[in-house]
Amino acid sequence: MRSDGARGVCLGCEDRGDKSVDQIRALRSAVGGDQSYKDIYKYNYNKQKDRKVAEACSNMVTNAGYGRWGQHILNILNEREYPNLFDGTPDLVSLCPAFPQLGPEEKKVIFVAIMNVMVLGESTCGVGSHTAKGPNGTAVGILQLHRGAEASYESEGRHGHGPEIGCKNGDGEKPESSLKCGLHLLDMQFAGKGELFSRSSHWEVLRPQGRKQKYKWTKKIVSELSICK
Repeated sequence: MRSDGARGVCLGCEDRGDKSVDQIRALRSAVGGDQSYKDIYKYNYNKQKDRKVAEACSNMVTNAGYGRWGQHILNILNEREYPNLFDGTPDLVSLCPAFPQLGPEEKKVIFVAIMNVMVLGESTCGVGSHTAKGPNGTAVGILQLHRGAEASYESEGRHGHGPEIGCKNGDGEKPESSLKCGLHLLDMQFAGKGELFSRSSHWEVLRPQGRKQKYKWTKKIVSELSICK
């Protein structure tokens, strides 16, 4: 969706009829379904060989499946509330060439991976400090949202969203509401900037100019997802 609120053209949608894509999906289901949670777990595990990151991020994903945060993302993501995420961006497609051909349920997995890196970078998946002083007030929670001012993110532009969708004051205090608000902000970024990596992103793992170059974490986890091949 463009910043003027008009729905954009879905990247690569003209390829939806490719029978080979359907055959690959069918084969993947036949051999045990989507195993992308293992790709995400492997990324977390390899961040530190002593498993500290994998254990810290077990609310997002484990070696056996999605944790409660990961499942929460899968449950709330839908094309009506987050249309721009499902449309994708050119830089996301460059990391995940298969993205335009993926179905809605498969695309959700991409954003579990992205949110995994976001909470890892902001709060070590909730293990790190839950509050920090920032230039715009106190940042709180797993995504370090501005405490008591989360609703102000709406002033950046709704891009066609309905009044029931978005961030509310207090969202940063709980993981589930933080994730919902974070997905909303990412959807707005896709709409307004047309890119996954933006110099004005709320999160360092999505800012290419970041001093620690944490955006490379995002590039790595997405590009290594088996469904993106």
